[in-house]
Amino acid sequence: SMEAEGWLPALAPVRNEILHGDYRALYLVWRWFIDLDDGVELGDDVLEPPVPPRLDKLTVAQQALIDWCGIDQRIVNAAAAAGATGAEAPAFDYVVALRHLPQDERDNFLMRLLEDEPHLAAKLRQRLREG
Repeated sequence: SMEAEGWLPALAPVRNEILHGDYRALYLVWRWFIDLDDGVELGDDVLEPPVPPRLDKLTVAQQALIDWCGIDQRIVNAAAAAGATGAEAPAFDYVVALRHLPQDERDNFLMRLLEDEPHLAAKLRQRLREG
């Protein structure tokens, strides 16, 4: 539909944000599913995901996601306020992690970069975080 076509460009950046480790959009969609059915009883074994940092400073695409899903802005604001009280996790030190990566593996990543391998940055970040 024409309406869907109008939303796609607005929502397109969300995928890249997630690939770069920004999970605010995933959290928003989780909230949306929970709020779709107020009758849903979450079992004790269902853990609420941690509120991602910077939920109070959404990107244009994340705000478009809220509008498109019809997520209640008050719920987002409440989650942002609740999350703000928790200490933000320190930024991951990629420089140190890169130094510990074996030389042959670094060379391999550089060759794949030259070959324009898709999503290589996300793969490298994941590898570095695994240690």
